[in-house]
Amino acid sequence: MLRLEKCVQKFLLASFAACGGEKASTVTAGDGLTESQLSSGSTSSGVSTTSGASDEGASSAGSSNTSASNGTTGDLGDECSLVLQECPAQLKCVPFSTDGVALDSTHCVPLMAQPDAPGEACKIMSGYFYNQIDTCDAGSFCWFVDGDLVNGTCVAFCSIVDGLYFCGDPATHCSPMAQEELLNLCVPKCDPLKPECPPGGLCAAGNGAFECRQLLDPAVEVYGDPCNGLWDCSAGFVCTLDKDVAACAEPCCTAYCDTGAPNSCPSAPLEECVSILGEANVEWGHVGACVVP
Repeated sequence: MLRLEKCVQKFLLASFAACGGEKASTVTAGDGLTESQLSSGSTSSGVSTTSGASDEGASSAGSSNTSASNGTTGDLGDECSLVLQECPAQLKCVPFSTDGVALDSTHCVPLMAQPDAPGEACKIMSGYFYNQIDTCDAGSFCWFVDGDLVNGTCVAFCSIVDGLYFCGDPATHCSPMAQEELLNLCVPKCDPLKPECPPGGLCAAGNGAFECRQLLDPAVEVYGDPCNGLWDCSAGFVCTLDKDVAACAEPCCTAYCDTGAPNSCPSAPLEECVSILGEANVEWGHVGACVVP
């Protein structure tokens, strides 16, 4: 096995996604809430939308214990299923953190009256990531957010069939975003040679594929710059072992390349374009990195 492949495997998360099947279910619950209601922290139905959440999303789960008064009841603190979306009307199920450090549970939060569908622009109303309330429809999450943690793109939760996670849209790939498989999102597949990720996303290897990864602090490192992981390099570059790159004495960024094109590596002919995921990979076998073979 090539050293580059070993490096990629070192940094990649375990691959567990499966392809095919039906699209993840999307539920519209009741009439929903308006942005003005969310912004004011209350609704005509009496549902509190603040939940004690701070701007950074680190809050206590015990503060989100308010019920709806529109004929259905639902404790905002109740655990729920991201796949089944069984929350009461006007609520949706999302992951959250009980300690503000890591996602470790789920609960029901307010659903917008006219929610944004997967692939559409969205807004985070409060509590980015750890206790998030956003404008996305049930079954999706506002992701690929900007530096202000406000504007992003709705991404669907992965579905589960026979214990396997999958995405119904063939243009997306199921990717774990938290420990214990709590948050699995259908992120867009991409080609690092011609990336088309949403704003705030970087095309990089992950989970046995190339997928758009959210980066709140985009990397600026280019060929020859030191790096610690696959996502530490800017678009068009990938992190690999020092002995793989002619110009480096420590792990550093090298250029992506097309295995079917003439050698255009920065240190050619010392470097060659070597397939990252293996030439047998039908979808991404042509994507290589410039390394010393």
